[in-house]
Amino acid sequence: PEVSLGSEAVLACLSEVASGSYVPAELPTQLDPNDALLVEMTAPMDAEQLRLALEELHRSADSHSLGRVIRHVAQLAQLDGPLRMLGGIPTACDLTTFSQHLSALAAQLNALHDPKMLGEYLQSAVFKRDKYELFALQHVQMLVWLQRVQQGMAQGVGKVGTDMAQFVMQIAHAARVLLFQPLLLHGVQVIRYVHALP
Repeated sequence: PEVSLGSEAVLACLSEVASGSYVPAELPTQLDPNDALLVEMTAPMDAEQLRLALEELHRSADSHSLGRVIRHVAQLAQLDGPLRMLGGIPTACDLTTFSQHLSALAAQLNALHDPKMLGEYLQSAVFKRDKYELFALQHVQMLVWLQRVQQGMAQGVGKVGTDMAQFVMQIAHAARVLLFQPLLLHGVQVIRYVHALP
């Protein structure tokens, strides 16, 4: 890179771009306002928004090949356990049980983006490259958030009794807000796009 900055051709190109005299031959198409990276959430979603997202996932679960994954994600949101988001309050548990629920959620996140699952859509000529790239970036975002939760779990090792119970409640809340909520919204976004494909 340092050698490149000494090149006359590179300097001329940078100068042209910096001066604003460069105009691309073809301007990019207008972006869809929904095409954005996921927002890092810090608080629980509005109950109505959550209910609507889950209803849409349930309705769409039987209409495409992604149905099995979407159905599991929606079921995890209602499953009795530490990640429950609808149909009751999250259940207190130990760190091992929480880890099992988190692993189940991570498995569905990765299954949703498995080329075998999305493959038929990704290989079609109508699946836009920019949409594929957006979904891939959103997947990476959620993997980063998953990693944060997993690293946070390490702080619970050695805790016992009420300290452990309090810790698991806190880490489960973080997993629901930071990872599960964006996954639900992302699932809705993927389903809507795939459903709209010709």
